[in-house]
Amino acid sequence: ELFRGEEAITGALLEITEEKAAVCYVTQGHGELGIDDPSALRGLSLLSRQLRNRNFEVRPLDLATTGTVPRDAALVLVAGPRTPFSPTEDERLRNYLGERNGRVLLLLDPGHRHGLDTLLAEWAIFSPDAELQEPDPGCRTVQGDIALRSFFEGHPLTKPLAALPLQAARLRPVRFDLGSSPDSTLSVRELVRSSATAWGESDPAQRPARFDPERDQPGPVCVVAAAERATGIRQGVGGAGGRLVVVGTSEIAANSRLDRGGNRAFLTQAAAWLSDRERAVSLPARTGGEYQLTATAADFWALALRFAFIPLGVLAVGLAVSVWRRRS
Repeated sequence: ELFRGEEAITGALLEITEEKAAVCYVTQGHGELGIDDPSALRGLSLLSRQLRNRNFEVRPLDLATTGTVPRDAALVLVAGPRTPFSPTEDERLRNYLGERNGRVLLLLDPGHRHGLDTLLAEWAIFSPDAELQEPDPGCRTVQGDIALRSFFEGHPLTKPLAALPLQAARLRPVRFDLGSSPDSTLSVRELVRSSATAWGESDPAQRPARFDPERDQPGPVCVVAAAERATGIRQGVGGAGGRLVVVGTSEIAANSRLDRGGNRAFLTQAAAWLSDRERAVSLPARTGGEYQLTATAADFWALALRFAFIPLGVLAVGLAVSVWRRRS
């Protein structure tokens, strides 16, 4: 059982202190996780509820039919596309980020083309189509997920990961693009990394998986990166321009894994940071303590005698006093 009282109080406080709800648009039309889909693997319903509890409005967005990202968008979430975005859709997202100082959270899965390479290149982020391999059993959870515990401590997005790791089964590398042109207005941080024994496998179909130094990326492999521009149309809002966060998996947002490790806290933190609502950071649910008492019959008799000794002694003294008074 989980205690969610702090979460409920936080949501209620935000609801009455914020002037209006922030609007989070979730793209659709490319096989992304569904906003109100309750399925375990491809559903986003639990995260949608968490965002609504924190004074967000969650709305669908089809960039193929919409001429531009709506003006009231505080955040655009791209959650695990299975088919690539068209060049027109990519341009609309780029314009939103660059010209309107927008905020975007990209959750990209390995093995699927996303069509957003131009957008990533403009923000100096590179995400090759490879899959993280983790041979160290100490970096695996009991469910078989990879537990990511290495992170950059100086960034607001990694605060929830101080106690709980990110957990996912399949991840792709996301790192700073070393071939990008110098840009004094752009800051890119590699936030979450794998262990040093892991690597980015360029051929995931290879069985058994083996590290090839000529083709694969050696560990530690970065899987989360955040980019931020210092200038833009929205200058003065939080002192920052556009913001982009790229995560090498959408599994952390799916219903089946949202409450594992630090996944939920990280995503709500990311939504708060991207939308300039960092005080909207969620408090992770507290796990209830479990206690078990193991004792033999002899242990119970010994415990019963210890608890019975004092009242029996008082009873004996009382009887003795009563008998003494009657005789006297």
